[in-house]
Amino acid sequence: MATALLQAWDRQCAFCGYDGQLSAATAGIDAAHVRWFNFDGPDDLDNGAAVPATGHHHPFG
Repeated sequence: MATALLQAWDRQCAFCGYDGQLSAATAGIDAAHVRWFNFDGPDDLDNGAAVPATGHHHPFG
């Protein structure tokens, strides 16, 4: 699911557009649940976003 989500966001941050592409690899971008999976968030693309890999905290808010 993570690979599909990163591809859906074109390996760019959903908030600032940071381009996490390094040749054919993804660098500095992670797939994250919007509504946490542990709190009944669905495990599908509609509940996901590409975010910085730095602890899933966006530096701009």
